[in-house]
Amino acid sequence: NSAFTTPLTGLLPATQYFAIARAQNASGDSYGLPAISFTTANGAPVVANIAATNVVASGATVGGQVTSTGGLIPNLTIYYGTSDGGTTAGSWASSVNLGAVATSATTTLTGLSPGVQYFFRAFASQAAGNSWAAATATFTTPSATAPAVTTDAASDVNGFSATMRGTVTSIGNDPPVVKFYYGTTDGGNTAGSWAFNTTVSGTQTGAFAKSLSGLVGGTQYFFRAQATNAAATVWAAASQSFTTTAATTRSVVINEIHYNPVELPAFDALGNPTVTLAEEQHEFIEIRNMTGAAIPMSGWQLSNAIQYNFASGVTLPANGYLVIAKNPTRLQAVYAGLTGVLGPYTGELKNGGATLALRKEDGATVDSVSYDRDFPWPNGADGLGAGDDFTLLNSATYQYTGRSLQRVSANAEGNDPANWLAS
Repeated sequence: NSAFTTPLTGLLPATQYFAIARAQNASGDSYGLPAISFTTANGAPVVANIAATNVVASGATVGGQVTSTGGLIPNLTIYYGTSDGGTTAGSWASSVNLGAVATSATTTLTGLSPGVQYFFRAFASQAAGNSWAAATATFTTPSATAPAVTTDAASDVNGFSATMRGTVTSIGNDPPVVKFYYGTTDGGNTAGSWAFNTTVSGTQTGAFAKSLSGLVGGTQYFFRAQATNAAATVWAAASQSFTTTAATTRSVVINEIHYNPVELPAFDALGNPTVTLAEEQHEFIEIRNMTGAAIPMSGWQLSNAIQYNFASGVTLPANGYLVIAKNPTRLQAVYAGLTGVLGPYTGELKNGGATLALRKEDGATVDSVSYDRDFPWPNGADGLGAGDDFTLLNSATYQYTGRSLQRVSANAEGNDPANWLAS
């Protein structure tokens, strides 16, 4: 006939529990309704080490697993070094903070020494407390040996670019950094005998590649891979070569692409738009005759991103130009003195990039360009390239004009970004 209590143990932190009292005698059972509830306070987190993986001569992947957050997501830190610092943070040589972690996280340690035993231990902390993993874990980095690498056949070879390829066939317990040496003569395994070299980004564990541009058409190039890790620098056993396609003399080229004119909204005195800008009305393409003779254009067409069929009787003048516009009337109104503009065409010159093709009456492609607004293409042709605050230009003074992609060389590839300027 009095109040009673009982302690509860083994409860989880930050957890809601429900309880009800029960009384029993010879006459039966009785429950103290309603049930009560309570939530335990936040507690210290619990953390365990995650065993080391991907152990190589200069690195390893380690981590920690939060087996209980204690009610608050803890900050996880991995302490490591060549001696065991136990549960004293200041006794460890190095640490990596992995931030707030509710479950588990890993990190890759780099810059380690080969053939050395390393110790590591996870530590979790939050406002209610902190804790270390129950014990320190260890791993030993292997000794590095010389890597092995091959030079593989080039791919994507054209008149101005190619992709060099190779394979790391053995990392020697330490993933190597790889270089390609290349030039128009074979330098063998002597770095100073090669004209050029380029490094492949990051360390390599298998197949790798590096693209070259700005090459000379109709030219043989040699290349050879070299790999360097903590143990040694080695060359591939042999060089490879490729020959760029011969430069061609084109009779007609796509010479200018005006894909994103400056088109600011403008209104008359009554508030009506002076020009409908639902579609960019001031786009145009210019083609150029590179020969000393006029070329009949009947049956020729511009295709892919846009579609335009040249009418019977249209002639491209000797060493001359033709302009094909989305809206010929608007373009001639904007550019004083411009006459004879052809069009309109269907489709549009996408601001984010597109492909244009110029084809003869028999469907043969005379020239094609796949342009883009992003580097390495000149982004200054995208309107004015950026906002007025950045360019220090006044967009209003370029209304309905702006900058175009202007071809540099008729004989260089149309798909080479280096062959175009923003003008």
